[in-house]
Amino acid sequence: MSVGGISPEMELPKLRWLKRELPDVWKATDRFWDLPDWLVHRATGDELRSLCSTVCKWTYLGHKGQNGEGWDGDFLKAIGLDDLTRNDAAALGAALAPPGVKAGGLTRLAAKELGLPVGTPVSTSLIDAHAGALGALGADLPENGLDQRLALIAGTSSCHIALTSSPIFVPGIWGPYFGVILPDLWALEGGQSAAGALLDAVIARHSASVPLYDEPWKQGNVSAI
Repeated sequence: MSVGGISPEMELPKLRWLKRELPDVWKATDRFWDLPDWLVHRATGDELRSLCSTVCKWTYLGHKGQNGEGWDGDFLKAIGLDDLTRNDAAALGAALAPPGVKAGGLTRLAAKELGLPVGTPVSTSLIDAHAGALGALGADLPENGLDQRLALIAGTSSCHIALTSSPIFVPGIWGPYFGVILPDLWALEGGQSAAGALLDAVIARHSASVPLYDEPWKQGNVSAI
């Protein structure tokens, strides 16, 4: 469910574009992935996907189950993507789990590339903002229950994320999303796609931007990663 609507940032609009503009690529593609789940697959070879990615970005209905029951065939048909429901929706993900569940162990190739032991456990993923929310909402604040907290995750974009024990429908707010951060809890998400990016744009266009950017490097306390 997503009361706030579908954003072009989400995966189904991108898949519609791909099907329309690159039909040969579409026909030749066996699986479609979100980056967090692809990294888990790349590391383990397993196809277990996270409810965080699939519910928040792919419109999967997490409260309906974790074996593909949450793919809405009627909705996919309405937007011209009903071919994705073939083979139990394997192209989108037929096996799903909450974040933090063991998806598998590092393959030999991944272990070599990462310098880690073969078989090192790898969990199902969290989207970056939701990983930040997990840390922020888990703060030691005994006077406030989980459903009385709001996490603000700031970066290029800004995300406001709250958890509730039951689904709450708020006009203009994404969600309620089931099980995307913690099991059995619903998430609500709002924010702005360009937050820090807009601040960067304002600074970059200012006449003092060059010395402003140069000063931290002169002080020697900036690390380039």
